[in-house]
Amino acid sequence: MNQAPQNQASDESTRRFLPGLAALWMFIAFLLFLFFVSLSATFFPKENLGVLLLSGLSASAFLIVSARLLGSYPMGDNLAAAVALRSTAWPLLPLGALIGAGLQLPAERIHQWVVQVFPPSAEQLAKQAKIFDVQNSVTAVGMVVTLCLIVPLAEETFFRGVIYGAMRRSAVSVSRAFWTVAVGFTLCHLSLQTIFSIAIVAIILGAMRSWSGSLYPPLLAHIAFNGVTVFSQLRGATEISLVDLTLSQELLGYLLLFLCLSLFWVMAQRSPRALRARLFDLRLGELVNLLGKSGFPR
Repeated sequence: MNQAPQNQASDESTRRFLPGLAALWMFIAFLLFLFFVSLSATFFPKENLGVLLLSGLSASAFLIVSARLLGSYPMGDNLAAAVALRSTAWPLLPLGALIGAGLQLPAERIHQWVVQVFPPSAEQLAKQAKIFDVQNSVTAVGMVVTLCLIVPLAEETFFRGVIYGAMRRSAVSVSRAFWTVAVGFTLCHLSLQTIFSIAIVAIILGAMRSWSGSLYPPLLAHIAFNGVTVFSQLRGATEISLVDLTLSQELLGYLLLFLCLSLFWVMAQRSPRALRARLFDLRLGELVNLLGKSGFPR
């Protein structure tokens, strides 16, 4: 008589999405991206693989693996729940965008330190210039759409939507899910010159996701971060320059970024909507709906 419930419990336990399994799926997504790059290189010379093509291949790999994961593990009742496209405290949205743009300051400073220790070769600099070559207005528009919309959406959906959400609904702690995604996101962007800059971005985006319980704030932050880079490239700059900033201006920038992060955390902790969003990460939808009948914000 108890055979069916036992089998059901056993099946549910095998479907838990633990950090080791999450790391495996992130590695699979990275391998799929490398496969797409190798396949493209058979049709185009490697030096002609520009940022538009590389970004499109990256986004395709993450979206394909996301689609494969949906429905295979604890993902919520619908697509929006699976990727945490849920409402949270509305002030966290503009704050997220401000934080994303402000992250360029520490990211570029770290990048400059790394480049001083490990300077890129002339060949690497030439390849980078070729990748970001903007030939006409169509290419410029494509770069904006791809890097500022498609890539952030694909990466946030995969890392802080599907992967993070599945771990939390499998009873993985916030800290373990957070660091698993942060490390995976960083390694999937592996480059000696950018790894530390990407790491700090991964940490901040992950913090916003865990504090808000929603994918919207880190998504807007990612869009803003990429947007600063893209529009800098379109202006002809090879990187976000800090040369023109005085020490006091740079320190002021760090202070403003810290204040925005602090405000984000305080508002997320005090907002009933952010709490409700975090509860849904634990599959407590029924409890939240019950509280909603008693005046809890929906």
